[in-house]
Parts: sequence; C-alpha cells; structure tokens
Amino acid sequence: RIAAEYANTDNFQIMERTLKMCTFADVTQHKEVVAVISRFRKHVAANLDREAKRNAGIADLRLWIDQALGIAAYRLGDYPEAESRLRKSNSLFVYTSGVRMKASQTAANLYYLALAAQRAGRTNDARKLFAEANARFAALPADTQHVITTDWIVLQSARSEATALFGGKAAARPK
Repeated sequence: RIAAEYANTDNFQIMERTLKMCTFADVTQHKEVVAVISRFRKHVAANLDREAKRNAGIADLRLWIDQALGIAAYRLGDYPEAESRLRKSNSLFVYTSGVRMKASQTAANLYYLALAAQRAGRTNDARKLFAEANARFAALPADTQHVITTDWIVLQSARSEATALFGGKAAARPK
C-alpha cells in the first residue's frame, strides 16, 4: 500500500525509507511493489553522491542509504548487489561515533549478508556471517533497544529471518 501511495514521488528521503521498509516484506509477491522498489533503488543509487553532499554535516547519509539499497537488492533477489551494498554500509559504520549504533547496524548488515550468501548458494560463508552477526548481537549493551529504537526493529527483523533460515539458535538478547 505504501509503495503504491508513493510510487510517483521524487522525494529522496521517501524513497530511502520505502526501501528500508523492504526489511519487513517479501516484495516479490506483488508486481507493482517490485516495480516501485526497482525504480526507487535506481534513483537512490544514481543520486547518492548528490544527496550525501547536500546533507553534509549530518551523520553520514551513505551508510544508511547503502544499507537500504542492500536490503532492497536482497529482497529483489539481486544477491551480489545486496552483498556489495551491505559490505559498503558496514565499512562506513566503522567511522561513526556511536558505539551502539555501529555494533547494532553492522550486526543487522551481517544478518542480511548471511541471508544473501545463503540464497546465492554459499552456505559456508553464510553460516560464518550468521555466527559473526550473532556474536555482535550478543555483545550489545542491554539498553541498546531503547537508544536506537527504529534501527533495533531492522536488526530484530534481520535476526529473526536469518535464524529461521539457518534453523539455528539465535544469540540471546543483551542483558
């Protein structure tokens, strides 16, 4: 519904947030959603440098955009692009100052990287990424979910999906 409502927007932020909502849905179920997400993904990727410069001084926009593009690529079945974007996002998180933010978002990216690797047929790589994501998740401070509420939802969604795919035991919630 949201993809249809904003299908004709040219607003970069709406596009990025819509891509991030791909976290919660299997977009391949609806042709219209796939079309909107594909258009948004192309537009956001093409205008990333311009938007990053325009928003200079704000926390590095690129790390969030690359994460959103990676999630969208994963949902659209473009696993090599998903992995590339998620790895780029993780490399950018290294330079952010918030320890909780860096740890939680790199864990979320690692869960999505594990999912993409598994779907691409690289089970051994996928299991290693899943284990690394679980280790980062388990190391998060207990109050993390209260500090980064929105991003906590992305992390939990990625963690749940990866745990279901690997049939393994997820890392315990931070205490």
